Amino acid sequence: MNIICIMAGGIGNRFRSAIPKQYHFLNGRPVIEYVIEASVKSSADEVIVVANKEYRDELENKYGVFTIEGGKKRNQSISNALINIRDTMQCEKLIIIDAVCPLISPETLNLYFDYLDEFDAVFTASDITTSIGKYDGSLVNCNDYFLIQSPDAYRFNVLSSCFNANSNTTTPFYQLEKTAKVKLYYEFKNYIKIVYPHDIAIAEVLLKERERYIRFAAHSDSNVLALFTKLRLMDRKSTKLWEKKLDADMEKLFSIWEIYEFTVNRDAYMGLVLECGSRKYGAVIVKIYAPFLEKRYKKELYILKNLRNYHQCTLLDYDYDKCAMLLERVIPGDYIEFPEDVDGIEEMFIDMEKNKAAISTLENIEPEIKGILQQAEEEFQTASKCNYHTNRVKYLLDCAKEVYEEYFTSENKYLLHGDVYFKNALRGKNGIKLIDPVGYQDAFIFEYMPFFTYELIINTDSTMYQKKFKELLTFFARFTDITKFYASVYIFLVKQLVPSIYEANDHYKRADRYLELIEDLYVDNNYNFILNKFDI
Repeated sequence: MNIICIMAGGIGNRFRSAIPKQYHFLNGRPVIEYVIEASVKSSADEVIVVANKEYRDELENKYGVFTIEGGKKRNQSISNALINIRDTMQCEKLIIIDAVCPLISPETLNLYFDYLDEFDAVFTASDITTSIGKYDGSLVNCNDYFLIQSPDAYRFNVLSSCFNANSNTTTPFYQLEKTAKVKLYYEFKNYIKIVYPHDIAIAEVLLKERERYIRFAAHSDSNVLALFTKLRLMDRKSTKLWEKKLDADMEKLFSIWEIYEFTVNRDAYMGLVLECGSRKYGAVIVKIYAPFLEKRYKKELYILKNLRNYHQCTLLDYDYDKCAMLLERVIPGDYIEFPEDVDGIEEMFIDMEKNKAAISTLENIEPEIKGILQQAEEEFQTASKCNYHTNRVKYLLDCAKEVYEEYFTSENKYLLHGDVYFKNALRGKNGIKLIDPVGYQDAFIFEYMPFFTYELIINTDSTMYQKKFKELLTFFARFTDITKFYASVYIFLVKQLVPSIYEANDHYKRADRYLELIEDLYVDNNYNFILNKFDI
């Protein structure tokens, strides 16, 4: 479970009020309400508030959160929460946030949960931008220090195993083991903590400003800079030109689509993806491609327009000239897993088959939307220049042509999403939703292939290929022709092998994996192709 723990047990002596500062009003709402709202809208499975006894019932009844009674000091309150969570819940990731940080957003909280896939702990940090004095007059170097703010996040087992309620430290940062892998996050720019009465006025201005207008600055975001680096390797000149105009383009789009907050998706690799809040549309995704990737953008847009009855996230608007699109954001947006989500996955594929769109019924098909084999043959022209097992790959491709001619030449052709797998299929409130279409026109059975092949290539150890292969075949046998399925798997694996030779830039590691898988499943010891190498 992902859990957010809101610390609301303080009495606020510095605020000089009989009412704790977290319950004072900010733009007509209690300060704590902003934090609870952001937490509930995040991907957290449970939101806990550590509060004084007299406020617990009201918090639970009004906001539907789970409450725990706090201790006399902060560390005792954290300890109370850790013990309760350990005894009653299965927590994997924990975020601790003060109830007096009203500018926190769901996107920032989700980002911290994501960082915990890689790090043991995440701390909100900021540089010290003024001079520091020391009472004995000795010199202090500001670069040796940073400010620790709220929220902070932890792998639950890491924090609970070392936390000491009797410690005099003011943050768990100092209680972590020295070997803990820590991320310092400096991008929470509008951080404010309500400590003194005048902080209310400052927070009101910041909240109103955030709701009124937001500015995108590409070169101040490390995730955007990382994307630029990748795109420059593809087309340096075009990427540099796009960088110069991107801020202005985003400002216009933000105005039209009434975007008031955003977070850059750090996993995007072909275009810029922002998770946003829109006053007009609610929770949305803004996706924009560099102009030299216009063909990819046009393919994706065409599929989103013409497969609206699929399990796809809804296309809300787009700007053709800027290669931009506005999409619904899938909430909560967790990646599907096999076999945990087996029933939902089966329902998704069956529903897609019912709503498939025949190519013969469509107009103005984008020329870049091609057949599986046609694309593989075109990509081989580039791959063959890399001197990577060229004769082997050509042999496998020739075999794929023969298999395709036997099984699929006469099949009806449909418009395919083309990239349905665990990282492009998200659990939403209304079932599984698909994102990031690639686009092919081919026999419908190829719609199953990305899911099938990525489960093998990414989620399966090489010693378990055949076992996993049979497990997946058993699943798909519920609703498709297994003989043709077996043939389509081979064709699609070859299709995936060919571009991995020159696209991955990983010293052929991905290509090696595909080649190993194909040879294990379809090639004998004399390197002869065998479609039915083992019983299915």
